[in-house]
Amino acid sequence: MHSTLRVCLVLLFITTKAFAYEPIPRRIPPAGKPVPPEAKTKLRVDLAALRAEAAKFNGNPLLPDVEIYLKAVELALEFGEFYKPKADVPKAERALATARKRLDDLMDTQSPWELENGLVVRGYRSKIDGSPQPYGLEIPAAIPRPTCTSLISDPNKTGRSRDSSTTELFFIPSAASASAINLPARLM
Repeated sequence: MHSTLRVCLVLLFITTKAFAYEPIPRRIPPAGKPVPPEAKTKLRVDLAALRAEAAKFNGNPLLPDVEIYLKAVELALEFGEFYKPKADVPKAERALATARKRLDDLMDTQSPWELENGLVVRGYRSKIDGSPQPYGLEIPAAIPRPTCTSLISDPNKTGRSRDSSTTELFFIPSAASASAINLPARLM
């Protein structure tokens, strides 16, 4: 019995090695371009300070509305997702500035972005891995507030194609400035 099991295990090992394949050498999203070290250091310092401040709001249901901006910058830094550094570093700085503004509002027990009309970027906590995830809303002024939360838009329906370089750092500004989404007439 044991010798049969050994033979099967050896054959399985040999077969697995014989038919092993090399993964396709590609990266999605593709690697970005180098960011000047001083800009990268400043972004990391600012990000760490905002992360520490955001930790004070753990459990707050509005915290993902802040964390999406922090995560976007953090992932861009960690995985080198700056494709046009001269434009993308300011984009990351704006994301951190928005996170700062929302944190300041939360400290004052306010959340004005919940009352905004037009294109609004919000966040939610994923039930799969607990990470903050961004989404875009288009809230027409004519819609009463309780109805607004059901108008989550699909970023792929904004009239813009989404390719392999569309990271969170790129999605968030595009969701905040996307062309109008066609909403059903009954909602208007």
